[in-house]
Amino acid sequence: MLHIRTLGRRLATGAATALVLATLPLGVGTTVAAAATGPAVASLDGSGSFSDSFTLPSTSDTTPMYGLNVGLDKRETGSAKGIAYTRVSGPVGSNTNAPDPSDVQTGNAQHPNKLGFFNGGTSAVMLGAPALADANGQYTISTTVEPVVGQTGSSDWASLALSRSHRSTGIATNSDVDLGLTVASNGTLTLYHAKTPFWTGQVTPNTGVFTVSLTVFTGAVPTVALSINGVAETGISTPSSVTRWPSSSYLYLGASQSNSSEVTTFGDGNGNGLTVSNVDTVASASIKPLVDTFDGAPNNNPDHGLNDDLSARQPTVATSGYTVASGAGDPTASVQVNSPAYPNVLSLTRAAVRLNKPVTADLSGTYTVHAVLTPVANSTSSTSSTDSSSLVVSNSATATGSVQGSDVALGLQIQVNGALQLFQAGTPLWSAQQQVTAAPSYDVSMAVLDGTSPQATLVVNGTSFTVPTPTNAYPRDGYVYLGGSANANDVSTVDDLRLSMVGGLSFDGYFDSSDVTDATASSPVNRAPEAAGWTNLNQYFSNAGYAGDPTTGFLDYCLPSSCILSVDKYEASPTALAQLVQILGASIEKVGAVYLQDEPYLDHGPGNPALTQQQLRDVVTNVRAAFPDKPMVLTMAYTTIGDTTNYPVPAGVDLVGFDRYCHGRAVLANLLGTLEQEVGGAASNTHMFLVPEASTDRLGGDCRDASDGAVANALPDYEALAAADPRVTYLMGFRWRGIATATSTTPQSLASQQAMGSAIINGTPIRPASSVGVYHPSTGTFYEGDRAGDTLSHALPFGNPNWKPLAGHWAGPGPDTIGAYDPSTGTFYLSNDNATASAPIRFGNPGWIPLAGDWTGSGKDTIGAYDPSTGIFYLTNDNAHSITPIKFGNPGWIPLAGDWTGSGKDTIGAYDPSTGTFYLSNDNSTSAITKTFGNPGWTPMVGDWNGDGTDTIGALDPSTMRFYLSNDNATAATSFLFGSPGDVPFAGIW
Repeated sequence: MLHIRTLGRRLATGAATALVLATLPLGVGTTVAAAATGPAVASLDGSGSFSDSFTLPSTSDTTPMYGLNVGLDKRETGSAKGIAYTRVSGPVGSNTNAPDPSDVQTGNAQHPNKLGFFNGGTSAVMLGAPALADANGQYTISTTVEPVVGQTGSSDWASLALSRSHRSTGIATNSDVDLGLTVASNGTLTLYHAKTPFWTGQVTPNTGVFTVSLTVFTGAVPTVALSINGVAETGISTPSSVTRWPSSSYLYLGASQSNSSEVTTFGDGNGNGLTVSNVDTVASASIKPLVDTFDGAPNNNPDHGLNDDLSARQPTVATSGYTVASGAGDPTASVQVNSPAYPNVLSLTRAAVRLNKPVTADLSGTYTVHAVLTPVANSTSSTSSTDSSSLVVSNSATATGSVQGSDVALGLQIQVNGALQLFQAGTPLWSAQQQVTAAPSYDVSMAVLDGTSPQATLVVNGTSFTVPTPTNAYPRDGYVYLGGSANANDVSTVDDLRLSMVGGLSFDGYFDSSDVTDATASSPVNRAPEAAGWTNLNQYFSNAGYAGDPTTGFLDYCLPSSCILSVDKYEASPTALAQLVQILGASIEKVGAVYLQDEPYLDHGPGNPALTQQQLRDVVTNVRAAFPDKPMVLTMAYTTIGDTTNYPVPAGVDLVGFDRYCHGRAVLANLLGTLEQEVGGAASNTHMFLVPEASTDRLGGDCRDASDGAVANALPDYEALAAADPRVTYLMGFRWRGIATATSTTPQSLASQQAMGSAIINGTPIRPASSVGVYHPSTGTFYEGDRAGDTLSHALPFGNPNWKPLAGHWAGPGPDTIGAYDPSTGTFYLSNDNATASAPIRFGNPGWIPLAGDWTGSGKDTIGAYDPSTGIFYLTNDNAHSITPIKFGNPGWIPLAGDWTGSGKDTIGAYDPSTGTFYLSNDNSTSAITKTFGNPGWTPMVGDWNGDGTDTIGALDPSTMRFYLSNDNATAATSFLFGSPGDVPFAGIW
């Protein structure tokens, strides 16, 4: 049963003008449902008190862990235990680097039973579970600090920092900290918000030891209470920019020391270390859930905070953005996050929003969706009102969000007066309304079981309801929509959105992030902290037996649930696995998943023979028993995919994938489809992962001669596969060799990996990349291709022979679709589905050359035409009326269009076929870029080949049908053969 502590935890007050969705009837009559018999509702909002005594024998303070996460299961008390720390920042001037292990120690012999900061500079550690407001809207942190041991006159300090983000640097004086406290050795106290001090105080330093208690009130009146050595500080005024303190904040302990001989300690050495009154025990406990607190997002245009600061306000490993599905007037203004009138919540005015990533079933076939809904937040009207909010799980990612839509798999509508109705495909599931006691807000959870026997359970404010058996099955991957009030001038709010498991591309990391063959290194180097800005799930491979041993200290640098632990040294023995779990202790919270033996059916040499089917099944059984709550990850050799008789994927594996380097998207798609069928096809709840070639190093085989540019250009193919399949949740890049190596040898691959990884972990859109296609003029048939020379789709007949091919996003952002131009009549035929044509568009004169682009930056392509006899471009923003004609280039040149600057707006260019020279314009007037690429007589190409948001050039040698694509308008990043002589090339985003 879910706790009801979230009910009314942050009730919004204030007024706002609102528009609402059309009123939807709930049915006739009211009844109270019988006890629920459907699937159990997952507990998504657990919390409890936390205390760490820092008591640890000095014998544990040894390299490489230095006691930080040693003995946590014995040190920690309270109802919330088993929480580990993460080393998150390093020396002054380089706060994005992880500190050296010896910078933070527990149980040091000179400072027993304390947490100590050593070696000078600035360091910080993060507690792995966020502090969470209790039923009274507050939390308290208590500890004892000695900023500089043995001194009382220094300005060096110890700090407590509270940040919504688990990716903060953790330094109290930095901009990513919501509330920071520094306590200096000389007794100076300072409170900070977003880097700016807003209060200072002074206490007598006495012995230089300070007992600190900090209480944060997260309600409508945001306040801070601070006491030092039992005496309350006065005069603390919250900055006017803070409407509410975050109700969920990660805690960082830190120190700033001016010389290497100084030591700062936390704890009194007598068992009183660190206490947090209430922490969230769910948000960081697994890679599966998604949580959005909506706390503190900057309410900025263009979307009024809807997609701002996602990685901070969503404290889980996985993040997701939102899309406005419907709204009246200005759709973006109809939906806001953390608006001045409704702080720290999602507010809706006659609108609905979709979570971009789907809720998805785990191996049990179930998932839970939770939210706190306030049907009307701006009114004190009678609770008998029929105004309502809705929570919908839909089969469609492009629905309006209406609870009575035909695409709705399970939709709840809840009125202010507590009346409830459930819908599927527009039909009420209850013959009459159900009822709970009227309340200002409703804590709602829906648990869904997919498959052939669909069931669901609904819990509202602690009351469980049985959901009637639906006509249609529930989706394995459902899209969640949140709908606003159904009455004009009212505002609905949503808070504490939680999904038990999220699908879609949510994880990015490296395979073997500690396997470094650096000749200058005396021992393996942990490279994961270097990639922390763009990875959230790195693997520690037990190569040579070092990284699989948690005592090596690698887990100290892992954020909660952000590292995959390889157990192939232990998996054959239940006893060894049990010992491993015991060694891990509370550090097990760092483990996001458990990796089984790599390509188990292959013989990997002495000491690592191939496994039989029974041995692999035993491994799965053993690991599941030892790690019952951790997803299991298995890589299959691509050579074994398709042979289920000899090489089956054992039941019980959560994530299964394969690697096949330098073979293009078509080959990958075929292997992925085959593997998905092997694990159950459409009915399977197993998720998939892919292993991109993230570096040219050590790939071998077909990648032996792969260039940096080719590897960079391959990465978007993996993203495209994931975008088309919500079961693909993880990209595991092949090896990480460190920033220095990557910057010097593979800068393009590094930039591509950083851009995509950052988008994945921040929940922001991933920029798709362009690919090529060819058009057979004799048959009027289109073929879309990948960057390895393979066809991605079946033949697409469209138009008539000898028309000219086009591709564009005619209906708005998304994959491009085809079009064709009849040069004999000057008529365009555009398709939104690669099959049927919309109304013909007559534009320009016969014999002109067609082109297309997003001339206004609207996200929608429109057409244009070029008169080759005059070198004049005619562009249209509405596919009807021409804007001012543009003279550019010389007669006989070939017209081009692209976004040369990454501005989101296309401008023109021209290609001189006699010299093979490109002339590109950023202003539709002057040439900003002049480049010779390829040879005279080749066919020019334009596209965003590496997905960096900027279009660059390419060329096709029509005699050989070899494409040459450039990422920098200078050198060819990749080349490949595609099509047949006589084919006409085109480019687009497939």
